[in-house]
Amino acid sequence: MNNTSQQLTRLFDLPAYRKATRPEVPVFIAKYNGQWRKIFVDEYIESINAVSYGLMNKGLKRGDTVALISGDRPEWNILDLAVQQVGAILVPIYATISENDYRYILKDCNARYIFLETAELVRKIKNILPELDKVEGLYSFNEIKPEVREAWTASQPLDTLEVLMSEGREHPEPQRLEELKAQIQPRDCATMIYTSGTTGFPKGVMLCHENILTCMHGVEKTPKHYFTRSMSFLPLCHVYERMMNYFYQYMGYETWYAENIAKVVDNLKDARPYIMTAVPRVIEKMYDGIYRKGEALKGIKRKIFFWSLNLGMQYDLDGNSWLFELKRKIADKLVYKQIRDGFGGCLEMFVSGGSAIQPRLARFFTCIGMDIYEGYGLTETAPVIAVSTRDGRKLGTVGLPLPGVEVRILEDTKEIVCRGSNVMLGYYNQPELTAAAIDKDGWFHTGDTGVF
Repeated sequence: MNNTSQQLTRLFDLPAYRKATRPEVPVFIAKYNGQWRKIFVDEYIESINAVSYGLMNKGLKRGDTVALISGDRPEWNILDLAVQQVGAILVPIYATISENDYRYILKDCNARYIFLETAELVRKIKNILPELDKVEGLYSFNEIKPEVREAWTASQPLDTLEVLMSEGREHPEPQRLEELKAQIQPRDCATMIYTSGTTGFPKGVMLCHENILTCMHGVEKTPKHYFTRSMSFLPLCHVYERMMNYFYQYMGYETWYAENIAKVVDNLKDARPYIMTAVPRVIEKMYDGIYRKGEALKGIKRKIFFWSLNLGMQYDLDGNSWLFELKRKIADKLVYKQIRDGFGGCLEMFVSGGSAIQPRLARFFTCIGMDIYEGYGLTETAPVIAVSTRDGRKLGTVGLPLPGVEVRILEDTKEIVCRGSNVMLGYYNQPELTAAAIDKDGWFHTGDTGVF
């Protein structure tokens, strides 16, 4: 960690760090009305502060909670840091959960405000709004259609993020905001993420700034020094994608937001990223797409294509013979380069998590020049416990523990336990569950089994 990065003690310090280090590079690039739009750090900071002022004027205070139901977009990040820097806590919620889960989460976290990507999303929680007596208002990232406004009958007001920002710009309180920020410590709760347990209701995982920054700094040496662009398409509701998103901001990358999962491959051609996160199922689908393209070929082209694919499955991460490398060079000119071009031409690194990836796929993508780095962790560990790095990567494993994170395998049960500054503060309002998960010596019990 360099001297400048030591100034990063809270997540909302990231925009100022970015302004000091890479102000000329867009922070985000996202599509609005069919056109890619660049958002630079000055606009990012101004928007964050405008939302903070608006929330302060509404009376939002330290320890209050704000719920967010939205797909990935720059406004997600703006709201996230705006809430954090006044000392409040963001509770991101998936748009796909059941009404009962919405009821439980929104009541349990005592959300004062709910932000939605579109006002139409209100239908997901319409039936439970009368039960949410703590909610003081709802805000949509998008414009609200007249028919939605006309049909609005809930007691809580519904407006847009733009209106809240305008109110904040009209009533700025920069000195008070700086005073609030100065009071926030690295071990203060920054976000609460509800995990779906196998039994019972979701649990609110309380993560502090230090938890997520530990993981962010733990992976900073793995990307190559010339990387400048990333793509984001996994849900920011999940701490895995969210931590990597902070990481991209910290590293000075452009972060392109895919329009949706169906358009990822098309968007890759515009973004030409060097790095992106994925889950094994997505990587499997990418390989299936490559395979189908080969099946459409005829004659000698088809034979060369599948010879190249089969060669990739034989790649050895620990080293290959000179004959294999010669064949690989031929396959690269004839097939692999065209595959890479289909992903934008620059993609050199997938970070894979969420479940185990098939070693054959990791072998294949690494052989063609799109390395797969596998990691392991949980929401409760913000989320990284171990990750493959350029210094330690072995197929079929999740790599080495993060610097400063201790990992043990219990002798009797083979359970993985870990201890370090990545471990959550605890489960919200659940002291018994917290005590069961984190023992008196600070070891977090993952419930997973493993071997070294």
